[in-house]
Amino acid sequence: MLASALEKDAATRFSFTAAFYAELHPYCLEHLKRAFNQRTQLFDQRLHNRVWGLVNGTENSSSTAMVLIALSRAGIDTTSELPLDVPRVLDALTALHRSEVYRETLGLLAWANAVWDGIALPDLLGSLGLSLRQLPSLTAPFKSSELAWLVSGLAHEHNRSGDPAVLATLQSLLKLLETRQHQRTHLFYHGTASAPLQMRWRRHVGTFADQIYGIQAFSFATLALNNATYRRRADACAAQITGLQGPLGQWWWHYDARTGRVLQAYPVYSVHQHGMAPMGLMALAAAGGGVHVEAIRQSHAWQDRNELGAAMTDRQARTMWRDIEVDEGSLARSQRKLRSVLGMAQEGAGQKARLTIRYDTWPYEWAWCLYAAAIVGSTAPALHLI
Repeated sequence: MLASALEKDAATRFSFTAAFYAELHPYCLEHLKRAFNQRTQLFDQRLHNRVWGLVNGTENSSSTAMVLIALSRAGIDTTSELPLDVPRVLDALTALHRSEVYRETLGLLAWANAVWDGIALPDLLGSLGLSLRQLPSLTAPFKSSELAWLVSGLAHEHNRSGDPAVLATLQSLLKLLETRQHQRTHLFYHGTASAPLQMRWRRHVGTFADQIYGIQAFSFATLALNNATYRRRADACAAQITGLQGPLGQWWWHYDARTGRVLQAYPVYSVHQHGMAPMGLMALAAAGGGVHVEAIRQSHAWQDRNELGAAMTDRQARTMWRDIEVDEGSLARSQRKLRSVLGMAQEGAGQKARLTIRYDTWPYEWAWCLYAAAIVGSTAPALHLI
């Protein structure tokens, strides 16, 4: 069931989202049908420059898991509305994780498996040659967003099974996530000091994903463990990022966890505006934390009233285009990244003439839109925390 902060008066607090999500709901379902690959049993098809093609890297795993989570939360009928054999998709998703390359998405696999009432998590991990006790030691190379996924996955598994071993591992993972949050700025680092060199040298450059998935994970932990300590941590990070939100509702991309400043404004991603920020902030509200109504309102408004005056929700193509980004070559992009690593803030002033739209949409973007809409639009199924 929805927790008290959302359950009591969701209709009044978040009623403004209803029309916004009602328009996008059919777009998401239409494109997720096309994104599903019958051969691989994965959601591994995306729009790239308006043309359908395969996703890159481990996105076949993360997108598939996120879609499964969203379909369950939104109550989508997988026999008629979006036909698929969920156990078969879970099997295909699990098979990917037999490769170490996919360990970064273990949390999403655990989360999807829990909400679809799959096999017990210890048995799932055993099929991959892993155990619950190993999970904390696997996370050193993870981005903070990936560790947050693992916390969210185990919080849902604990909610489902009540397994003491799952609880013990969840508590260990929460301690690790706490160490990634700066004590003063309350922002999450991107990685740890023991991460591989490629991540370690830019560990202070936290992405928006690191922040919002961290907020969501601590909100889930608040509800799963009835522990307000995690809510306070989520609240503090939410206060920081909403304070940095752009004048048109933009969620900026890179933050300096040490100083609390924005390092790189762009790209501004549509999925952050319509999906991830609302779902993370509404999770916080459901856990009894701050209710950031105006931040969500502005977040949604950016889709049609942004710095380019463009409709990021394309009514003709019936999708939400990926982002507004700086139109630049590889050298300029590398220089911008280097300035971020050096702590040189570049919030985007004067960049408007060089901004452009990326005409891509990935499966997880349609998925998180459905998930965010479902949080406020319906009572949570039993296996969902929110």
